[in-house]
Amino acid sequence: MAEMDSLQARMSSLERRIAEARERLTLHSTLHQDHAATLDELTERYLHLQQQLQSEAVGLEAQGMHVDSFEKTVLTWINGLTLSH
Repeated sequence: MAEMDSLQARMSSLERRIAEARERLTLHSTLHQDHAATLDELTERYLHLQQQLQSEAVGLEAQGMHVDSFEKTVLTWINGLTLSH
């Protein structure tokens, strides 16, 4: 039962982050419609996302949770929508 509660909490957290990322994406695309990313910007963003994913996976695993490839894929997607510029 506790494992199911933990899974539901993690899924709720992912749902919340997806909603927040969608809001930021909408705002970002409205403000930056004419901006085309350069190769350097894309490379920098990719490296940042990989570091963030690794940090999140380590954090979750430190809490005793297993982070499988699907969850890493979802986290990468969410993080990719979290635009800080």
